Amino acid sequence: MKRRVVIFLLILLALVAFWQAPDGFGRRDRDSSRGQPDEGSSGSSATGDRGTSPLPAKASLRYPSDPAATHRPESLGQFYLPSISIDGLPLEAALRKLQAAYEEACRETGETPLRLTFMVPPGHDRPLTVKIGTRTFDAAIRLLAAVSGLNVVRRGSEFVFEAPVENGDPRTRSFPVPPDFFNPPKSAEDPFNEVATPSKVSPADYFAGQGISLDPDTRLKFSPGAGTVVIDTTRAADEVAVRGLIDLASSETPLQHKVEARVIELAAGTEWMPTDLAQLDEGQMRDLIHNLAEREAAQIATMPAITTRSGESASIQIGRELIAPVPGRTDEFETHWLGKNIDLRTVPLGFGHRVDLKFTETTVNPDFGQGTAPLDQRTDITNTSFSSDGKAGLHVQTRPDGTRTLLLVTPTLIDATGRPVRTAE
Repeated sequence: MKRRVVIFLLILLALVAFWQAPDGFGRRDRDSSRGQPDEGSSGSSATGDRGTSPLPAKASLRYPSDPAATHRPESLGQFYLPSISIDGLPLEAALRKLQAAYEEACRETGETPLRLTFMVPPGHDRPLTVKIGTRTFDAAIRLLAAVSGLNVVRRGSEFVFEAPVENGDPRTRSFPVPPDFFNPPKSAEDPFNEVATPSKVSPADYFAGQGISLDPDTRLKFSPGAGTVVIDTTRAADEVAVRGLIDLASSETPLQHKVEARVIELAAGTEWMPTDLAQLDEGQMRDLIHNLAEREAAQIATMPAITTRSGESASIQIGRELIAPVPGRTDEFETHWLGKNIDLRTVPLGFGHRVDLKFTETTVNPDFGQGTAPLDQRTDITNTSFSSDGKAGLHVQTRPDGTRTLLLVTPTLIDATGRPVRTAE
């Protein structure tokens, strides 16, 4: 009997010790059911339902890396999101919206997203109103931190927002800026140019236009000659906000797209099977062109390369204008484009580009005569697709007579100097 009592007491003590352990199975199972493993640091995150559920508890478990993801946390500085507007959302809700946009961009570009988490200090529920233009995920996070008056650091796949210490002490800080910082040139995709005025604005109005609410006693002074913005404030969050936005604006460059295109015409009966690849790297495209160039039934035309600003429409053309009489009228004339024409619009997305294009090839109707339409639109390819940076998107049109047109469009993201924006992995 005594032996059974001793055994029972030992089992009871073991259960009590196990229950009080900091990482007991009960808590680990509850946390892991959220799908957000952790390495022990506190934080909050958007969940796997595209950011529509509340952020997980501050004690959720996280791993430092996600082996299922197709890119690393360090690559988020090159992963572009579409334009997003935050209208009256607190920081955690804004982060959920950003998380949803990131996951949607991953789905569209064929990436597997990282399981990102965020740690936000309590009490930061002020509604934010800010336009996050087409920019990288990392830059979008930094912008949200700036308008919230918070510092932010990334630790693996976790972003930690930290509030500065407020002690009420007066502080004066000077930040270097270019002379035209408060009146930069307009750009369709540059979120720092959302202030709709052609003239220079005051520093306070500029930061207010970016969604930053400064204390009424905070003073800003811009010195174009010295190239500095000086802030006098007793509020540490104001200094963090101004510094954060200036640092972000200084680190970003206007985006441009270099677009190259080739058109390959295949005669009817040409033995060629479309590749399984919707995108071709330089070597694959070179092999394709070389193989087709050896066939007499293939005609290859290289279109002029163009450079266009992000989000703006552009055209690539080969041909000439044709002035012809309006059908049925002898005293009126109209101008037509005769030849190859690509109308396109490109914006950064993920690690590549979203490309909207319309390719037409127009020839003279051989039966052209009075009262007859003078032109014949031989080719019409309209498509919206994703292209990885520096890879050629392949588009094919097959006509009823068996002839085919192959269109290869290669976009590359470049900076104002013409250098590629993305670095090699």
